[in-house]
Amino acid sequence: MFSSQWTAWPTREALSRLGVPRVRIAIDIALSAWAVYSAYASDAFPGRRVVLPPLGLLCCAAAVVGYHRMTLANRLLPSLGLLVGISACGAGAYAAGASIPATVLWICVSVMAMERLPLVFGLGTATLRH
Repeated sequence: MFSSQWTAWPTREALSRLGVPRVRIAIDIALSAWAVYSAYASDAFPGRRVVLPPLGLLCCAAAVVGYHRMTLANRLLPSLGLLVGISACGAGAYAAGASIPATVLWICVSVMAMERLPLVFGLGTATLRH
């Protein structure tokens, strides 16, 4: 198969965490905390379901770590599978009535796909309607 700008993976330097400003990491943590808070504020998780937002956050965080490792190893199908898992978590939040956290998750999936996948797959993933 031929390689072009559309099918080539980003360079290892672009996929590594070297040079990521601490401010971006702080923004990521703040967005995660805001998503969990907004899930609680929406009253979508009453009673025993109150544990679901933190569990969903932990599962998504584990999926993001795995996604970063898979894209660094240039493994396309596992990377797409992890993005599908994060999107499914957003679908669950949306079904429960927490539309803001679901939208945040779907936007993050689109951005991560465009940043870390080959361009043709990143744009294809970002254009899917969640």
